[in-house]
Order: sequence, then C-alpha cells, then structure tokens
Amino acid sequence: MKLRLPALGPQDKASFGLALLAGAMGALGFPNYNLYPLVFLFPLPLLWALERASGLRAYWLGVCTGTLWIWLGFYWVGNWAELVLGWPLLFAQLFAGGYALVMAQSYGLVALLATRFKVPLRPFEPFVFPVLWVLVQSLFPWLFPFRLADSQSANLSFLQPVEWTGVWGAELVILLVGTSLYKAFAPGPKPWVGIGVAALLVGGWGWVGYGSLQKWDQTMSSLPAKTLGLVQTNRPASLEAPEPEPGYSRVFPWEMELSHKLAEEGAEVLFWPEGHFYGYAYWLEVRANFQAQVATMGIPLFFLDSGFSQTPSGKQNYNTTFVITGEGRDGGMYHKRHLVPFGEYTPWMGELPWIKGLLGDFLADLSAGTFDRTFEAAGMRITPKICYEVLYPEEVAQAIGEDGAGKVILVQSQDGWYGRSSQPEQHLAVSVVRAIENRVPLVHVINNGPSSVILPQGRYAFKAPPFEAGHFLAPLPYDPNLGGSFYSRHPTWFLRTLQGLGVFLLGWGWWKGRSR
Repeated sequence: MKLRLPALGPQDKASFGLALLAGAMGALGFPNYNLYPLVFLFPLPLLWALERASGLRAYWLGVCTGTLWIWLGFYWVGNWAELVLGWPLLFAQLFAGGYALVMAQSYGLVALLATRFKVPLRPFEPFVFPVLWVLVQSLFPWLFPFRLADSQSANLSFLQPVEWTGVWGAELVILLVGTSLYKAFAPGPKPWVGIGVAALLVGGWGWVGYGSLQKWDQTMSSLPAKTLGLVQTNRPASLEAPEPEPGYSRVFPWEMELSHKLAEEGAEVLFWPEGHFYGYAYWLEVRANFQAQVATMGIPLFFLDSGFSQTPSGKQNYNTTFVITGEGRDGGMYHKRHLVPFGEYTPWMGELPWIKGLLGDFLADLSAGTFDRTFEAAGMRITPKICYEVLYPEEVAQAIGEDGAGKVILVQSQDGWYGRSSQPEQHLAVSVVRAIENRVPLVHVINNGPSSVILPQGRYAFKAPPFEAGHFLAPLPYDPNLGGSFYSRHPTWFLRTLQGLGVFLLGWGWWKGRSR
C-alpha cells in the first residue's frame, strides 16, 4: 500500500506561496540585501497565510517562512561546509538548507501557537503574535542568533531606544507594525483599541529614537579622538597552526611588523584579530620577544591566542585575549566565556559517531572562562568579547554592568571560515546594536575585514575594506565619563517582562479554550 500525501488545493498553494513571500521579505532585510524596511511588513503575508490554517498546517506554513528566510540569510553556512568539510557547492548549500530547516522550527512553533489560541486571545490583538514571537525566539536554541532588530543596523534612528529595552524592544516594535497593519485591513472585526495602543507605542518609539540620535551625533562630534591601530591580515581560516609567512617567524610575526608601522604613524593602542596561533602562552621565547617588541613601540597591544591553565583536574585550554602593556609587561588576559557549539566545545550530541565523522578535526574541546575583564589602556577601559560572544546581548550588557563610564567593547573575530560572503557584515550589524544598547564605543577587528570602529549611537567612525590585508589608523571620539545605559545596568528586565506576558497569554488561551 502506498502512502499518499493529501493534495494541495489552490487555496493551500496560495497559503504556502504567502508563507514563502514572508520568508523572502524577512531575508531581504539581511545586510547582504539591505532592504530592511521589508522586515516591518513580513507579518502581512504570513498572517494572511495563517488566516484559515490550524494545527499542523499552520506549523508547516511557519516552517516554510523560516526555512527560506534563514537559508537566504545564512547561505554562508554552506560556504563553511565547502571550506571546512570540503563538500561541493550543491551539497554544501543543501547542508545550509538543512540548518535553515532545523532553525525554522521556531517559526513553525510561533505560527502553531498563534493559530491554536487565536480565538480566545482575540481581545489582546494585535499584541498576540509579537509577544508569542519574542517568547519562542528568545528561548529557542539558535546556533547563530540574528534578531529582527539586527536587520535594522542601517536604520539608526529606529534602533536608538534599545538603550532602554535591549534588542527585544525593537523586535516587538517591528512586529507590532506589521501585525497592526494586517489587523487593520484584514476582513472581520477590527481591534481598534489595541491597534491604537500599538500605534502610540510605535510612534513614541520613533520619536524617542529620532531625538536620541540627534543628541548623540552632536555629543560625539565635539569629543577629542583616540587613535587606534587595527591589524587586518586576511589570512585563510585553518584548523592547523600555520607556519609564519616567508621572512617572519613565531617570535616576529607579520602582525608585529604592521604594528611597528602603526606605532610610527601615531597609534595609541594596537588591536589584532582572532585567527592565528602565536604560542605566547606556551613558549617563553615568543613571550619574551613579544614583550620586548611592544616595549620598543611603547603602546599597549591586545591580541588573541590560545591560552591554558593548570588545575587540579588537569590542563584547561582557552580562547584568550592577551594584553601587553606599553612598558612590555603582561597586562592580563580574558578567557572567552561563551563558546561556539561544535567549534570550541562539543555538546552531548557531538559524541555521536556520525557527527564526529562529519566534523572531524573541527571539533574542539576548549574550556569556558568564568568572568569578564576590563583593562586600562591608552586612557580607555577596554572590555573584550571574542567573536561569537557579541551575539548575546545580555552577556555583553553584563560585561559593561553598572560602571560603564569610559568602557570600550573590543570584539576580535575570525570570519574567514565563511569565505567571501556577507557573514562579516552580519556580524558587524550585531555589533552596531550592542554598541547602541550599552551606549559605549565598540571596536570590531576582523581577520578578513571589514574591521570597524562603531560609536555609541551606531555610526561607523571607521570601516576598513573587506577581504583585504592591511594596517589602519582609526579615530575614536572618546570621553572617559560617557558610557553605560539603563539596559547595561538591567539587561533582563524587558525580555523577562515579555516572556511573562507570553506565558500569561498561553495560559489565558488554554483556560478560555478549555472552558468553551
């Protein structure tokens, strides 16, 4: 007996077409396409598709939206499979599609809940879909989180109020725009009171954002500037510890020569990206020569290398930011706290033989650091966050904390794993939001570029060319008395409030539905 799938009628095909349209609109907001206004409108076709759907049909409509959205936005996951696993283009992009399908389960769950409780939650429209979206997306185990608000990194006026709410406030407002428009024009009863409240919230958000951007632009334009030295090597990503380039050595790598040039040109502090093994923690000769070279330049150096510590339970390996002071002494170190699953540590499923066989040498077993660090350098307070860590807003805010004045976030990245793709721009888009949330400058130095300096209002003070090697002097307007925000002091309040409202809505919907 053959298993036959139910045929799709014209109305079903139209619904799935609308779901795919919603996914395409969301994906076009990514930095590689940069049609960010479309992200405000994606709820219209999705909610239209869900209008007569229920149960599994609604779930699969949401999955269709999410799969296309994530696949188009995260196509560079396939680039990783090409470069690291050696797969041909077709199979690598199918791998990216598989990743998209897994992550799209969150979209399916939102669609399922929104339709399952649509009738009992009607009095709370148009807030139901936005609040349920935040509840699900904030709890879903994303591998590479990229929020709706991250798509608005070029829409700076809109992003300014995240200094109060964090990224989730912007997420809620984006969803309220599209959901309110749909509820206003869709057939049936109109929740005018709810739409009016949503309009007031959206309008107030925009008014605050516009005024805040003007104020910060004026403030930053009047500040004296620090001169930063950024090194961008554009080396290919490698699982091995590559040999130094011809003419250089472990004790005098290419980065050191570029740093000497930057020091001569007037840099006050030096930043190297992630992406190379120097052996500073392992070989005394490397440590001594690095310190001697930095002492000659007379300015501090921040660089990333492998670190370790000996504990009673054995040797612990870390991904570590090292600091050498301008006098050539150890200035301390920061061990990365939030590690990349399957890249820097192996979750329980990584022990499965087929996953070990798939990822091979890419699997690593690093330990996580346990606390944040802030270093005094060149009259600034530098707080490092390594690569992947900048994707997690609450953790970055906790590193800034109650004493944000004078702090500068330093992000060091190796984005060469994804080839010549839009991934570095997506990474920078997230950094823009982190700078605004915490109202501190952010320096993001990327191995393959574009290394950038981002101001507290999200504007670029400097942006290097992508996929080019070089050394760059970058200005940073700086005031030791500026920095920190309500969000950096209270990073969970808004999200926990929305999560609580989401749980309330689900409970209300279940109770009312049960009583019918």
